[in-house]
Amino acid sequence: MNKFYLTNSSLIGLLFLFFGFPGFSQVNVEASAEMEIFTSSEDNLPFWLRMNRRGRVTEETKFLGLMSSEAKFGFKKHQLRIGGGIFYNEAFGNEVNFDEAFLQYNYKWLKIILGQKQRQELYNGLSATNENILWSLNAAPLPGIQVKTSNPIYFSKSPIFGFEAAWEEYSLGEDRFVKNARLHHKQLSFVFKPREDWKIIAGVQHFAFWGGTSPEFGKQPTGIEDYLRVFTAREGGENALMTDQLNVLGAHMGSYELQVLKTFQNFNLEFIFNSIFEDGSGSRGANFPDGRYGLFYSAETRDKWISSVIYEFYYTKDQSQTGPHLFDSYFSGGVYASGWTNQSRVLGVPFITTNHYVDDRIDPSITRIGNNTLIVHHVGLAGNLFQQIPYKFLLSYRKNYGHYRNTGYRTFEFYAPDDHRGQTQLAKEIVSQYLNLRLLNSNLKVDLNLAADFSEKDQNFGGGITLRYDFNN
Repeated sequence: MNKFYLTNSSLIGLLFLFFGFPGFSQVNVEASAEMEIFTSSEDNLPFWLRMNRRGRVTEETKFLGLMSSEAKFGFKKHQLRIGGGIFYNEAFGNEVNFDEAFLQYNYKWLKIILGQKQRQELYNGLSATNENILWSLNAAPLPGIQVKTSNPIYFSKSPIFGFEAAWEEYSLGEDRFVKNARLHHKQLSFVFKPREDWKIIAGVQHFAFWGGTSPEFGKQPTGIEDYLRVFTAREGGENALMTDQLNVLGAHMGSYELQVLKTFQNFNLEFIFNSIFEDGSGSRGANFPDGRYGLFYSAETRDKWISSVIYEFYYTKDQSQTGPHLFDSYFSGGVYASGWTNQSRVLGVPFITTNHYVDDRIDPSITRIGNNTLIVHHVGLAGNLFQQIPYKFLLSYRKNYGHYRNTGYRTFEFYAPDDHRGQTQLAKEIVSQYLNLRLLNSNLKVDLNLAADFSEKDQNFGGGITLRYDFNN
């Protein structure tokens, strides 16, 4: 975890940031303090009490404390935001950990973020994966730099054709198999708005692990030319591993995205599609129909019994079974054996899970991607009971098929979800439920959280109480 230390130099820096902008005419400060207590019938918490919790909650968590604050400085079309947060989780030991620490600059359509910032919650918190099948709220945010559009940029004064884009570079830290690896991300989407009540967004996201020091293969290339090879998804140079010279430098992953939004008089509908690919065959669609399919309904007002509903279908069984490698083994990472994780938590959809394997030829103690072949039906509802009690309800049915590990040219080894070699054995079919009730909704917020997992052999019930106080400037 990221330990928190406040030195004299960092304190002076914070004071400068907060008091060194006399030209900003508007200043707004927000702060909050939160405490959460958990309990469960088994040693581990149920699925939806610990997943998509921004890296703050583990299976063993019983108590969580969180403090955060943000200052916003406004001047004409410019805005500067400075924020930070720390949290304490007793399951991590007697340490205070960074939740976020960032500096953000906004200007019209442009947004630049430096540091470690939590991502925005979308779909009223009902989606199992939030933004994209590859990019959820399951893990702690990564430190780095983000440059992105905050609104679509249209090609003419008429807002019909436009685009959205992002370029981001992150550091993955030392608590991984390949230490201090880097993560490159870029996104480009085109926006078509033929009428005020219709919008179509189609684009692609590209991620790539690169650099770092592997205990098996040594230091990986990190020069400017190497970065350009990663950016353009080209093969590695002479200083790269032979596998990277034959394929591409680093470990790459991506997703094609499609959103179709229709606005009605009193509600909105959105169709969602995300593909998933890790090589050329997947990017050509050879792994169809793998991906995320969703439909989201949201009412104009939130005082209804049901104000928003989402249905999502996840399918990852194909995995490009056309060779030469037979299975893409999503999120596994190849040379970057810790896979698509941060601090041992999956960065993408949390139905793809991690594990440790006693037969691991590299290191049985490292976090590996485990079950990544699955079918999931997920439903989320939110609304207001009796116009007084906001609620959120999640229901997920997942069928787990384990994972395939490639061992050579057109050869592989199969690991069942309940394989005895894994530290964690998953049931083949699991139903997970979650209910959140906001019992008090003012500056002081009190939430009751109830969750349960059901499988053929086991049941796990859990719950918790959340107390949150929002301070206003």
